[in-house]
This record gives sequence, C-alpha cells and structure tokens, in this order.
Amino acid sequence: MGEVLKELGKFLYNFALIIGGAGIVKPLFEEKYSLKGLFLGFLIFLLLVSVGSALIYLGNKLENSED
Repeated sequence: MGEVLKELGKFLYNFALIIGGAGIVKPLFEEKYSLKGLFLGFLIFLLLVSVGSALIYLGNKLENSED
C-alpha cells in the first residue's frame, strides 16, 4: 500500500507541474493573464504539491512499518 501512495504522490507532483506551466507561467509570458486566473492556478498548484507530499510521506511511513 505504501508504494501505491508514493506513486500517487508522484503523479500529483507531475500534475502540479503541468498546472504551473500551463496555468501560471505560460499566461505570464504571453501577457494574457488575469489576477483571478493566476491566483486560482497558484492555489491549485499549492494544493496538489501539499497533497502529493503528504501521500509520499504516508507511503514511506507505511513501507517502513511493514518491515
């Protein structure tokens, strides 16, 4: 179960990078952004990174407790 949680956390990290690139960085470079859109993209990015980190941490704890 620990390995599954770690892989899900890694997936959320990768998804956060996609959101960060497409929702935050790209509009800034193209100068087609709104503050509401940037704020929403940043919040989603932080949420995904936080949940991903928590899942990786829990996965490591479960793997170490199974030994």
